[in-house]
Amino acid sequence: AILAGSGVHTSGAHATLAHLAERLGAGVATTIHGKGALPSDSPWLVGVVGNNGGLPAANAYLRDADAVLLVGTRANATDTNSWTGPARTGTPVAQIDIEPARAGRNFPDAVPLAGDADAVLRQLTDLLDAAPEAELAERRAAVTRARALPEPTPYAGSALLPEDVVRTINRIVPPD
Repeated sequence: AILAGSGVHTSGAHATLAHLAERLGAGVATTIHGKGALPSDSPWLVGVVGNNGGLPAANAYLRDADAVLLVGTRANATDTNSWTGPARTGTPVAQIDIEPARAGRNFPDAVPLAGDADAVLRQLTDLLDAAPEAELAERRAAVTRARALPEPTPYAGSALLPEDVVRTINRIVPPD
């Protein structure tokens, strides 16, 4: 899986991210600031994660991933749903960050990849073999299943929760 943050926007790495996701069959989750890193109709987009408007199914997808590439995100507690997606230990993690000191800072065993998000994603695309077609189909189906899970129903009581407001806006505002 890939977790994309605002660094994808800053770098202009949208097309490179989409190409790598397609090549590997990696579902892409975004932080709230990374929203829009992939088009909303991308078959590889899982949705927004974290505990600031993240979708439970997207959080679960990232939590259960075999390995995670963090791209242009601080990968703090908010972005990673209190470090559960991915877990701080046990899940192989690599982190691309333009600031060398921040690459892997919140994940002690992470492989730090310092550099511009677009440049590093291009290098990874050149180095990594494409997933076999059968695996791509399985991975695409997993992303489709995650996206198909129902969103929580907004609270019907007197409290208006911020995450419900974000989910409602996401549901009714056009993708563009």
